[in-house]
Amino acid sequence: SLLSLSSIHWLSIWVGLEINMMGFIPLLIYRGLTMETESSIKYFIMQALGSSMLMFGSLLSFKMSLSWEVYQQNMSILGLTLIILSLFLKLGAFPFHFWLPEVMMNISWLNCLILTTWQKLAPVFLLTAMTQSWNYPSIISTLFIMAGMSSLIGGLGGINQTQIRTLLAYSSIGHVGWMAFCALTSESALKIYFLIYALISICLFANLWISDTKSFRHIGTLKSENPKMNQLTLIFIL
Repeated sequence: SLLSLSSIHWLSIWVGLEINMMGFIPLLIYRGLTMETESSIKYFIMQALGSSMLMFGSLLSFKMSLSWEVYQQNMSILGLTLIILSLFLKLGAFPFHFWLPEVMMNISWLNCLILTTWQKLAPVFLLTAMTQSWNYPSIISTLFIMAGMSSLIGGLGGINQTQIRTLLAYSSIGHVGWMAFCALTSESALKIYFLIYALISICLFANLWISDTKSFRHIGTLKSENPKMNQLTLIFIL
């Protein structure tokens, strides 16, 4: 993630995202459970698709100048669109939100935390870096609509859920919509939003990890010594 964020060259940005993905997959499967393996395969396929779109878009955009510097004039619109879509796919935002609940449903709480916070760091700040140097009103307005739809789907998708992991996946999709919105308007707002979201997520997933709650019906029968305190903390964090 840090390699991607500190690069101005598309090849090293792509390499950073690839290393980030390859480092996260062993964390997904270290317990050796079948469900986790299934989730890691889904995650790998979606991220590999995102990476290939990023590479294809970069080649289309920068073939004229033979330079892969980010800030270029006269870039290919198709290439830019592919790059943006690949970042939205990696983030799990609309219209590529469908993989996130499927992956989060079967993984451990620690991996859920990493997936909803750290794994979003590089794509969302790359999105900011790209959009703030542009003068393409049509693409920017489309991104606003995609960000709005993400927050809408995040809110509506979570209504009918009984599994806490899936509910939090939809919550994450909603927050990604607002992060994309911040990325298009103000980088300082994005930094504050991301920091607060990460802190709340750390507290929430730590609480759920300690009590190891899988669905809402388990909340009343927590295994810890002080279940009432745990429930109160959970309500407060939410």
